[in-house]
Amino acid sequence: MILKKIPLRKCIVCGTKKPKSEFLVVVRPPKNINEKMLVIDGSTKKEGRGAYFCKNKECYSQLRKLRKLEKSFRQKIDEQIYNDINKAVKDFE
Repeated sequence: MILKKIPLRKCIVCGTKKPKSEFLVVVRPPKNINEKMLVIDGSTKKEGRGAYFCKNKECYSQLRKLRKLEKSFRQKIDEQIYNDINKAVKDFE
C-alpha cells in the first residue's frame, strides 16, 4: 500500500509545522485577478500568495501584535481583515 504524502505548512507566528488542513489561510489573489482584498480561505483552495497560521487565540493575538500579515504580504492590512480573522478563529474554538 502506498502512503500519500501529507503537505505540511509552517505557522507564520509560532513556527509549528502541521498539515495544511489544521491552519487558517489568508490569501492575496494574484495581480491578474480583479480582487484586491485579502480573503480568508478555510478550504485552502484559492490561488495566490497565502499565509498560514494556527486556529487559536494565542497565534491570532501575536499575528496582530507583531504585524505578521503585513510583513508576509508587504502591504498595509485593513482592519476589516483582522476582524474577519478574529471571527473565523472564534468559530473554530
